[in-house]
Amino acid sequence: MSNSVVRQLAIDFRDSLSYVRTVDGFLIKLGSLILRIEDHCSNGACDPEELLNDVLRSAELKKYLEKFSCFKGDIYEAVMSDPRHKKIRKYLGVLRGVLEEIECVHSEAVDIVPVTPPALWVKERAEEKYARGPIEIIHESVRWLNLEKVLIILLISAAIIFLLSIILR
Repeated sequence: MSNSVVRQLAIDFRDSLSYVRTVDGFLIKLGSLILRIEDHCSNGACDPEELLNDVLRSAELKKYLEKFSCFKGDIYEAVMSDPRHKKIRKYLGVLRGVLEEIECVHSEAVDIVPVTPPALWVKERAEEKYARGPIEIIHESVRWLNLEKVLIILLISAAIIFLLSIILR
């Protein structure tokens, strides 16, 4: 495979990994790389597995893949269980071979999160529920209005109307 193609793909992948902090983010970027490689090899000029292997083993990516090699189990599990990463399953052997050769480097400056954060719609729904709170039906009791007071008001009104009718005759 042409070194310029491998180098360009590796540099693009490296740049996209520079801000990724989750295993899921890494797999999404890897899936995008695989799509680019398959598009490049669609005319049969190259083998996608071989090109992916060359790209992942390039010197430009070694430092970036070291931080993800600490989460091999999480990566393999996510690839096999998450339907969003089906494309990567075909290349799992290549990925496994590359990650097994790279030594895990723990760094306090790098904080990779192995768990996939919840989907955005789940977060939004939780925020709406929190902001809105539970819906309660509030019954306003009319304390000032009880049966005794109603009768007194009716009697006084009747007396006033009676007196007015006598006076105005």
